[in-house]
Amino acid sequence: MPEQNIHVIVTVDALPAHVDEIKTGLRRLAEESRHETGCLAYAVVVDNANPLQMHLLEAWRDSTDLAAHRASAHVAHAIGSLQGKLAGAPQVRELTPLG
Repeated sequence: MPEQNIHVIVTVDALPAHVDEIKTGLRRLAEESRHETGCLAYAVVVDNANPLQMHLLEAWRDSTDLAAHRASAHVAHAIGSLQGKLAGAPQVRELTPLG
């Protein structure tokens, strides 16, 4: 049986002084990630009730493609650029579709 797609939701809370910089970095991360093998969708959205909170909504063909994404240079760069600019650690949730 083939492996199911994997959906990922990453939530970040920007410090007010860094919100524009975080938004720019997340847009760049999304653009680069959309070109990766196995990326089915990659969006950055902002919480309407809390403009300091952003979510990455990702969909990947399988766990191999997600692992390659996480090991990519642009993800490492994005993670490094977030250091000291968030109110807390990013929250990461992996989900699979109901069969």
